[in-house]
Amino acid sequence: MSEETTQHGGVGARGGQSPGPAARVIRAAMVVGAVAALAGTTASAANQDLAWTPFLVLSALGGASRFLSKRSSSVSVPGALVFVGAGAVVLEPVLALWTAALVGLAGLVRGDRTNRIIDSFSTLVLSTGAASLARELGPGLVPDQRVVGTDGDGVGVITALLIGVALTASWQVLRWLAAWIDRRATSATWQVQKEIRWLRDLTFAAGAVLLGVMWVLEPLLILLVLIPLLAVWRFADGTELGGPSGGIDPLTSTARSGMLRIALAEEVARSQRFDRPLSVLVADVDRMGRINKEFGHEAGDAVMRAVADRLRSLARDYDLVARIGGDSFALMLPECDREGARSVAERARELTASEPIPVATATEPISVSISVGVASFPGDAQHREELLTEAELAANFARLEGGNRIAESQKLPTGFRGAATAGRGGDTLLSRMVTADDVSVVEAEAERATMGMGEALHANEGEQLVRA
Repeated sequence: MSEETTQHGGVGARGGQSPGPAARVIRAAMVVGAVAALAGTTASAANQDLAWTPFLVLSALGGASRFLSKRSSSVSVPGALVFVGAGAVVLEPVLALWTAALVGLAGLVRGDRTNRIIDSFSTLVLSTGAASLARELGPGLVPDQRVVGTDGDGVGVITALLIGVALTASWQVLRWLAAWIDRRATSATWQVQKEIRWLRDLTFAAGAVLLGVMWVLEPLLILLVLIPLLAVWRFADGTELGGPSGGIDPLTSTARSGMLRIALAEEVARSQRFDRPLSVLVADVDRMGRINKEFGHEAGDAVMRAVADRLRSLARDYDLVARIGGDSFALMLPECDREGARSVAERARELTASEPIPVATATEPISVSISVGVASFPGDAQHREELLTEAELAANFARLEGGNRIAESQKLPTGFRGAATAGRGGDTLLSRMVTADDVSVVEAEAERATMGMGEALHANEGEQLVRA
């Protein structure tokens, strides 16, 4: 059984099956091509005088960047792209390819998943091979181009531009193949991030060429390039952007609601077109107002970051975790039916409650729990907003039942749904659902029952004692 099947029991074909025969053949072909390129250039460079110093420097910087990158199950080596790409500018093809190979295989030491190591290795080696080929062909295509550096070690301006184009195009193609193999290329999240991936790859290709040219002129000048590159790299490593609201929540590094809604609209359309399951979880952090009141907002921020990390640990490559309110998260689960979503919700609840969260303002770690609502398409909703609202309703019900539990949209009491959505009978209903001594909770929830659910769950953060 595949890892995704174990992780999301009940998922559909894309989430629950291993790559098909065609995908395995393509992955194997990429690896064979990378190994053949390494072997071919190594054999042809037996008697060459090689530039070992830039090889060692770029390999060390590229390898270090892999350890600073966030670990994931997909090909994500933004910092490494710059240093490996620079190798194609300043190194002989054999050393450029070996730089790419060593940086790609750094995942072995870092403890990455096997498929990620394979894809990173083949992507870096093959893209570097394409860039090295562009460097070899450039002078022949444009013989009289301006050369930067000395005649022996310099690089032509047009050749440098060709190297940048080759790097960008090969990165795009090879990472799309890796995503297609892992069934991510058709996901809404991947589609939403299309433009930012092009922009990111163009930026890193330009940085790689600039870094290489600076090395040709004066190696110490690369220090001037590394500082802005580091800023861009850290931004790209934590922000696969998209969506009108800025894409990424700065506190938790999860998506914001704008990106979630774009991705969810795409995923709902895909589910309708191909008759595939889709589920959404909404997780409310219980007693968040009380945590902020007793331990301060710094503790609340630490709790939100920790909960976000635990939700991300359960997400597959094509799932999407988003922060949709002051203390609320959503998890979009393509190719996941109601049973699978319930399983993920239970794992999220157990994982959050099982390990208290250390905060600077408390002498002991804080015990935290979440209330999770589950909704599935098309059984619980017919469009994007309804699906998200149904999951929010279920999470609200779970919290009012006492928290640290799961509620499914299809099993909500009729009276609760009517009170929450139409504002009728909310006071009586909520009084039955919480303990009598939680008067402030009852009053606040009765007031919220007269609001639209979307407004209620995303109300002013100052009113978040209702989460207690």
